[in-house]
Amino acid sequence: MSQQSHSQLGIHSVQGAEGELLQRRQVARRTRIAAIVVLVLLALGGARTVISRIANARALEAGAAQSAVLYVRTTTVSAGGSGQTLRLPGTL
Repeated sequence: MSQQSHSQLGIHSVQGAEGELLQRRQVARRTRIAAIVVLVLLALGGARTVISRIANARALEAGAAQSAVLYVRTTTVSAGGSGQTLRLPGTL
C-alpha cells in the first residue's frame, strides 16, 4: 500500500525510532513532574497537619494547666461569744 492509501484509511506512518523515543521521554518527564508535584503537595499537607496538631496540643496543655489551679479561701478561727448556746434535739 502506498502512503496515499494509508492516509485515506487514517493509518499514520510509523515514526522513526528517534521520534518515538523522544515522545516516550516527554511522557516520562511529564509523569515525573506530576509525581513530584503530588508528593510535594502531600508533604505540605502533612506538615500543615503536624504543625496544627502541635499548636492544638500546646493550647490544650496551657488550658489544662490554667484550669488545674485550685483557689482556696481560708479564715481564722475565733471563739464565739458566751451568749450563744447550742441546743440539739435528742434523748439519752
